[in-house]
Amino acid sequence: MSSARHHQRGFTLLEILLTVAIVTIITSIALPSYQQHVQRSHRTDAMTALLRIANEQEKWYLQNNTYTTSLADLDATETRNNYYVLRIENANQNTFLASAEIRTGGPQVGDDLCQRFTINANGTLGAQGADGDTTAQCWR
Repeated sequence: MSSARHHQRGFTLLEILLTVAIVTIITSIALPSYQQHVQRSHRTDAMTALLRIANEQEKWYLQNNTYTTSLADLDATETRNNYYVLRIENANQNTFLASAEIRTGGPQVGDDLCQRFTINANGTLGAQGADGDTTAQCWR
């Protein structure tokens, strides 16, 4: 009678090891996919900042008949989340080129596909990665 009352409680070592192995496999599959998703979502920080700069450059041009080389003139010195460094690489009476590059030490450092975004006065979008021109993949 005493053996009938004696029930097994808890988990065996084999069950615990099997559970840990399954969780490890699922994590190793899901984590890189999640990190890529986060990088893609952070790219909007650069894209929205450059589109804002282009808009502000056009306003500046209407008032001054030239484009400005100063981000401060456009009130656009940083991206919203500060993931990228903004620059106006050149500007004159006819054109401008603005860029956003990954901030050193920021969360986008591992984004080899879209390291640098650009926009010019004609609205031409550009992007460069470790392997060259990646405009089609980055500005979508």
